Amino acid sequence: MKAQIKLRAFRSRYVEDLIHIFTLSIKSTCAKDYSKEQIEAWLSGVDKTKWIAMFKDHYSMIALKDNTPIGFGDISEDGYLNMLYVHPDYQNQGVATRICDALEQRVEKNITVDASITAKDFFLKRGYAVVTKQTVYRKGIALNNFRMMKQYGNPEIGKRYGNLTIIEDTGKKYHSTKIYKCRCNCGNVCYVNAANLTNGTTVSCGGKNDENRARLPSLDRGLVDGTMKCALKKDRKLNKNNSSGVRGVHYDKTRKQWVAKRLFYLDKLKSLIGQKVKVFIDRPIGYDHDGTVYPLNYGYIKEIKALDGEYQDAYILGIDKPIKTFEGKVIAIINRKNDVEDKLVVCDQDKTFSKDEIKKAVNFQEKYFKSKILLPDNCASKQY
Repeated sequence: MKAQIKLRAFRSRYVEDLIHIFTLSIKSTCAKDYSKEQIEAWLSGVDKTKWIAMFKDHYSMIALKDNTPIGFGDISEDGYLNMLYVHPDYQNQGVATRICDALEQRVEKNITVDASITAKDFFLKRGYAVVTKQTVYRKGIALNNFRMMKQYGNPEIGKRYGNLTIIEDTGKKYHSTKIYKCRCNCGNVCYVNAANLTNGTTVSCGGKNDENRARLPSLDRGLVDGTMKCALKKDRKLNKNNSSGVRGVHYDKTRKQWVAKRLFYLDKLKSLIGQKVKVFIDRPIGYDHDGTVYPLNYGYIKEIKALDGEYQDAYILGIDKPIKTFEGKVIAIINRKNDVEDKLVVCDQDKTFSKDEIKKAVNFQEKYFKSKILLPDNCASKQY
């Protein structure tokens, strides 16, 4: 019988185990974001006596499996989430989520945390918003982290609308509608009417509007990677529905903007079918993403970037255990009609999957999109 993970309050006899988890977690998980010198500085100064006093003073929680600690966390009475660490062997299995749930339920006020670069995305998904990027020093070594906050009693805090993330309810209203303080992807802070966020009228701070307007006319003067080349000819008439005045673009109602890259992006994906690729897994089997538990491994391919500017995502079929990387062949494309990017499907070189098998495997996520499956045989498709 599979052992259950249990949560219990801190006990002094576990402190050595917690220090061990703390050390392993930082050395293993944070190595991709911090140098060896920074990690050594981070781990310096651990004092068992001080840890025991701190955990007793805070509300502290330990996750146990077979009566062995595998994770821990603590939060102060004033809402400062001090620590949250999980043993590397049990990460991406919902342990941190369970501990954090228990800690957050103990305070009825805004919660703050100084999140590492590695932990930032975890807290963003839980509704925390970045207040500021900061630098701390350990033994004279600079380490970057993020002061983040989750506003008590307001589920909107931390939500993203386009390029904007809500970081604070200002308490002010405009025509009975709340005004939120938001941070744009470019780093700017702006104040936006809640209605304009939810209906898609405002999706950024507007800081790049002038830059985008300056670039748009250039599309009809030369070839830009990702445009419809055949539509750029000077003697080609504009489509009667094209009110942009620029050749080779179409209006995407979902994104509410003129788009020129869709056609060539899909052609790039089609060229990968049957090719060997390497996938880096960032959502392994069992990964919990806002309540959706992944039944397969999911990651990204560095050879191509999607239309959102990030590496191309891919589903991995035929592997029944969590993995970190995978090399296999591309067997299909999940062509999304109401999203800015498509997904690739990858499996072992000697395996094949039918359209129905692929649909069943990816339905846990694709059920939220209008998609079709493109296969090698003339890119045949099946509408969901």
